[in-house]
Amino acid sequence: MNAVAAWHFCALCGTALVQPADAQLNPICPRCHWFRPTYALPVVLVLAHAPDGRIVFTRKNDWLAGAWALVAGFIEVGETAEAAAIREVAEETGLIGTAPRIRRTLARADQLLIYVEVAVEGEPKAGSDVDAVLLADPDPGRVPKEWLAHELVDEFRQRTQAPGSLPTVDSITRNVEQWTKNNREALDARAGAAWARNEPTWGIFGIPEADLGSPLGDVRGLDVIELGCGTAYFSAILAKLGARPVGVDPTPAQLATARRMQDETGIRFPLVEAPGERVPLPDASFDLAFSEYGASLWADPKKWVPESARLLRPGGRLVFLTNSTIAMLCSPDEGDVVEQLMRPLKGMYRTEWPDEIGVEYHLAHGDWIDLRHGAGLEIERLIDVYAGPDSKKHDYYGYVSPEWGRKWPAEEIWTARKRT
Repeated sequence: MNAVAAWHFCALCGTALVQPADAQLNPICPRCHWFRPTYALPVVLVLAHAPDGRIVFTRKNDWLAGAWALVAGFIEVGETAEAAAIREVAEETGLIGTAPRIRRTLARADQLLIYVEVAVEGEPKAGSDVDAVLLADPDPGRVPKEWLAHELVDEFRQRTQAPGSLPTVDSITRNVEQWTKNNREALDARAGAAWARNEPTWGIFGIPEADLGSPLGDVRGLDVIELGCGTAYFSAILAKLGARPVGVDPTPAQLATARRMQDETGIRFPLVEAPGERVPLPDASFDLAFSEYGASLWADPKKWVPESARLLRPGGRLVFLTNSTIAMLCSPDEGDVVEQLMRPLKGMYRTEWPDEIGVEYHLAHGDWIDLRHGAGLEIERLIDVYAGPDSKKHDYYGYVSPEWGRKWPAEEIWTARKRT
């Protein structure tokens, strides 16, 4: 008798197993439908969620009546859990997943499972290994209580039921389109000059790091993540200064430019295609997280700020530059900033401009402070960034004149430290 046939009772609920008519198949449990796998590859269990919070359920016709589950499948030899999650979602539902994130590993009976969450858009269609798919609210009642997916769906429902708890995926998609356009129009051609710089400068007026009191500090030997790296020139500069950077950006075109520059310069570091709202990297992996007009402007702060805190080690620092609040309040719908208030401060958050594809995020200072405190970050400094005496108007991002920028800060840099 082989090892599989020697199993007579369900490892989950203890019910006597039933041998299928085909003796080559595994015994299955008539109560919870557990079966013992014939080989020991780990399993990826995937919760695929849409921008509106609905999730993808799957079903096979021989399951219990009314029972649904999550996308799942074996991780093949040589495949990462993230890659397996994307593949299984595509095979079972026809959807393209993005930014897979490992939540945790799970032990169930004699299986090792890796739980991964994946963002998807569109309507699913049943593919291989399933007979039906359903995009619906995360109702754990669709899944039998004995199944592990029941607990995971309930956990997801509780975690995401608060307003604003899910990433604003429509802004991610639109910003990828915006920055693909920007890269095509200007940034790819300018990447060589940007990568040639040896010292960091900040903002549209290129103010040297030292002139601002060195907000980044000494980066030698630090594990650094740049959230919204674009063509990754800033990370390249920090690599020259002895840091170990990782660049993260959701725009494939910009990462392609960054990889081209790595080939041309020999300066190499990891590049990850993902939005700042959900980064598929482990907790507590970095000493410094930073952004210069990346996630700091183009990602949803209610998601990317807690995400940055998750990625930081205790005592790690977050440093980012974005438009100043006063510059935004003095910005008309079209044209450069002016010397009068053009919009209210109250309620400022998501901002869309006429004839622009992308979506920006701007917060009042009090909201920035509350958001970081809630993420476990203690604020160190707020640095106003003014134009210098010799500054010239930027030839691509020219929305602020140097004359205006010498009177009022066009930009601001925030620094914070994760609580220990």
